Amino acid sequence: MTHYNPLLCLDFYKTAHAEQYPQTLTKMVSYYTPRMTRLDDTDKVTLFGLQAFIHEYLINAFDLYFFLEDWLDVLAEYKRVLNATINTDGVGEKRLKALYDLGYLPLEIRAIPEGSRTNIKVPQIEISNTHPNFVWLVNSIETMLSCTMWHTQVSAEAGYRYRQIVNEFAERTCDDDVVRARLLGDFSMRGQESIESATKSSAAFCLSFLNTATVPAILWLESNYHCDRAKEPVAFWRSVHRAQRDVLQLRYGRRRDYPYPPPADRGLSASELLHGQRQLRLLESSGQYPAPA
Repeated sequence: MTHYNPLLCLDFYKTAHAEQYPQTLTKMVSYYTPRMTRLDDTDKVTLFGLQAFIHEYLINAFDLYFFLEDWLDVLAEYKRVLNATINTDGVGEKRLKALYDLGYLPLEIRAIPEGSRTNIKVPQIEISNTHPNFVWLVNSIETMLSCTMWHTQVSAEAGYRYRQIVNEFAERTCDDDVVRARLLGDFSMRGQESIESATKSSAAFCLSFLNTATVPAILWLESNYHCDRAKEPVAFWRSVHRAQRDVLQLRYGRRRDYPYPPPADRGLSASELLHGQRQLRLLESSGQYPAPA
């Protein structure tokens, strides 16, 4: 969630669009539509993240950093930022004050059910104003919406496609009692660019699989989608007993001859210890980690 006035979380050019609309305009309807794909074998996309966007941005952020702030502080920040950048001191002051006095966002949002997949170029979300004086607000939130939504949708679609692959080959090669939702796992906090990105990407992946190493994904899902990990299978990790290179080095040193089987009080199973040994040997053979003398 942003920690600024949400009406400053947009592209500069949109701050003056309200003054460019016809003054007689009283109704605006905008659509959020996936317009294209860069993958030849992809013609659909999953909708996911809308409820979280509404909760985190349109409710929490607007309450904390707009409606519940002192009006003079809101106005001072708005004018300071825009006047110092694009010299539009005062533009939007009256309409912002009208929204502040109204006390809520006069918007109606309709969408397909989350988790649904639609064809590319099919609208997934419709946004319209419910008050004739706030036509400008509809497209003022478009930047936040598209910026927030696309990543979770891509991750949800990637998870869906991986799940189809898993389903196909599990059918061919696995026993009937294999839980297919546990066959792949997510490591978003090892590859995404921020905690927020990792959290949302992992949560989206969990639409198709239950394994994730990303703890905050569960908290995000619980916060925004009314689930409860203590009562239902929101997401898991396979086991807490997983060694890492630093653990093995600190316990046993940089030697190949780790004790096997490990002493009972060490807490590592034989299979986990062997996994660590193999990882170290792969690193040593590739030159990424020097072999012991």
